[in-house]
Amino acid sequence: MIVRNEADRLVKSLPPLEAFAELCVLDSESTDNSVSLCQAAGASVTIHPWEGFSAARRRVFSSATQPWLLWIDADEILTSEFIAELWHLFRDGEPQHVAYQVNRRVCFEGQWISHGDWFPDWNVRLFRENVWQMPERLLHESLEITGSIGKLNSVIEHHSFRSWDDFYSRSKRYARLWAEEHLRRRSPRFGEAKLRGLWRFFHGYVLKRGFLDGKLGFKIAYANGVGVTEKYRALIALKRERNLR
Repeated sequence: MIVRNEADRLVKSLPPLEAFAELCVLDSESTDNSVSLCQAAGASVTIHPWEGFSAARRRVFSSATQPWLLWIDADEILTSEFIAELWHLFRDGEPQHVAYQVNRRVCFEGQWISHGDWFPDWNVRLFRENVWQMPERLLHESLEITGSIGKLNSVIEHHSFRSWDDFYSRSKRYARLWAEEHLRRRSPRFGEAKLRGLWRFFHGYVLKRGFLDGKLGFKIAYANGVGVTEKYRALIALKRERNLR
């Protein structure tokens, strides 16, 4: 787990983790009581300056001593069903695959999201310690696995955003990182930023049936569309700033 000022979330995410053989935390110089909460839960905490998502993940994964690793974030909560499935998976020895994808379900404004761009959300989260690599990325880091990958049935609770202000604030930060990462791609054409945002809205709200999540489904699809538009506008601004085409 990587942490920075997540005390309000850790009080809920840490208790289900106390039954595991080892809990490794990389804290990026929190100013709240995140470190003390993790230590009280039995975690081994390393404090290190922030150096990016991929580097932080690699550092904390490499600190683990167990043969299998479970990637968990501070805004995620393991359910009793998920933990029971893990115990069953390892009950008779080594699992069939060397890694497993896990599905996450977002809870936002007190509502579980079951459609649209936020669900399903499959990511490799359980893996053997000797089969992974994590390429350097500024945003949306992911694992490369050598070997077969299975899927778990149970979902992880994902309490990703504290509020709409948190959502839009994070979207602006991520737009800049996305632009940095895609600086070498061609410059967006006139109107492309808005068109891509409209497509993202249509994709999430209509094609992936975000409308089935009601009013909140519309708001999420709209916000995701705005986020995509902001990414391309950030790319345009960054290219102009650096005199690139």
